[in-house]
Amino acid sequence: MARRKTSEPRHVYQGVNHTKGEIYHGVSKEPEARIDGSHCEGNTKAIAHWDCKRHDIEWSRVSTHETQPEASAEAHQLERLPPPKGYKHIKTAGI
Repeated sequence: MARRKTSEPRHVYQGVNHTKGEIYHGVSKEPEARIDGSHCEGNTKAIAHWDCKRHDIEWSRVSTHETQPEASAEAHQLERLPPPKGYKHIKTAGI
């Protein structure tokens, strides 16, 4: 079964909260808008406890994919990798 190409690519992005020792992976058409919007306003359940104004959080774009399922699969794969010492992955069901 062929995967349908989306009109816009999906980006896998990562947030590393050095203050909390946590790593979050997300998928979005526009990661910067998602980070500035729902993530930093506390509207993302998995990381609602992060404070973008007080915590040392580093955001980066990891990769770009043509479909949501491809991007989601990579994000979940990244969650399964061993985190650096002193960090843990925030595992999400809804990527």
